[in-house]
Amino acid sequence: LHDAMYFFRVTASQVKKWLAVLPVSASEFDGRTYYWIEHETDFPDFPEVCFLAGFDQFLLGYEKKESLCLAPEHLRGIFNLAGIVMPSVFCRGRIIGRWKQRNKRIIVETFTEIAAEEERLLRNTAETLWPELATLSFSRL
Repeated sequence: LHDAMYFFRVTASQVKKWLAVLPVSASEFDGRTYYWIEHETDFPDFPEVCFLAGFDQFLLGYEKKESLCLAPEHLRGIFNLAGIVMPSVFCRGRIIGRWKQRNKRIIVETFTEIAAEEERLLRNTAETLWPELATLSFSRL
């Protein structure tokens, strides 16, 4: 509900009117109600790993405090108080940190320790995206 209010810049009552006439499904999770419309698409599945750009629409299309993939305690690691949205790393359904590129080097700064399998996925994706990549390093925020 809040994401729709944020995205369309309308009131909760307007969103509820739309929900009443749309063919939506709803599900409860962690005390919140989530809505969606079932439909068939030809879109590919979202990849396991994505190096998102700064100000990426994947993050900006939703109210940041309601994000399904960015934990509230990591909000300031991506959205700073000056209004900057940092390039972020999406891995297996969640934002795990941010990244930056310096020459032929990618630096991934993670919020928490990551598993070896996640590091392998990140390395494989980076090598595919940047064939000229010299190094990929990891550090903690």
